[in-house]
Amino acid sequence: MIIILDKKVLLLHQSVKDYLVGANSNYFINELEAHANVVYRCVNLPMETYHGKEQSNIPFFKYAIERWPDHARMAKSRFEVRDSEAEFFQVNSQSREHWLEALYDHWDRNGIPEDYDIPGDDEDPEIYNIPRNMSILHIAGRWGIASLVDYIAKQVRQESNTKKLISSLDLDCVDSDNATPIELAIKCGSVSVISKLLSLGAEVNERSVTAAAKDWKHGEEIITLLFNRYGDQILITEGII
Repeated sequence: MIIILDKKVLLLHQSVKDYLVGANSNYFINELEAHANVVYRCVNLPMETYHGKEQSNIPFFKYAIERWPDHARMAKSRFEVRDSEAEFFQVNSQSREHWLEALYDHWDRNGIPEDYDIPGDDEDPEIYNIPRNMSILHIAGRWGIASLVDYIAKQVRQESNTKKLISSLDLDCVDSDNATPIELAIKCGSVSVISKLLSLGAEVNERSVTAAAKDWKHGEEIITLLFNRYGDQILITEGII
């Protein structure tokens, strides 16, 4: 009922998954918690490498640098930043920059895997582009990690000793493609991340609205969010129509 094919564990029947994973506490595996635990293991590898403990030669390293954001998204609210991984998720983090460089280098040499499921419109070639100069909020937006937005906002508020965000959290910073975090969240189709960024005060530009208009799956819901927040401040151009 369980086989291993191309280094992947496959469940041959839905009943096997139903037996192992379920909402009831009596099941063997809590799926959200399992995803969260994978995130912790994954991000520890580039962190350890950054601090001088070479880990890039172990088989799991490649999977770790490629897939931890996906597991963070799938863990939903069960993914919470622990003290042991906190440095990786700070607004400014050298160990996270080390991970990004490792990811860029790996994909430059080997290409993005054919089975890599990147959130967003599969027919949009830009969805497979991972830009440079990504902030922690760009990462949250690009991979749809809503709990990461909550964590960063909480940290900045604590550091500023006020309920308002301080300037160190640049909600509208741009990556190497001149995209803001909320634009990446829109392209990802992550309504929860978009909503959280809007509530923090993220601005919306024409590129963001255009991206929302192109989203056949979530576009209507996203456009509604944008108009509820900014109303007649949003300019409808020919490119959007």
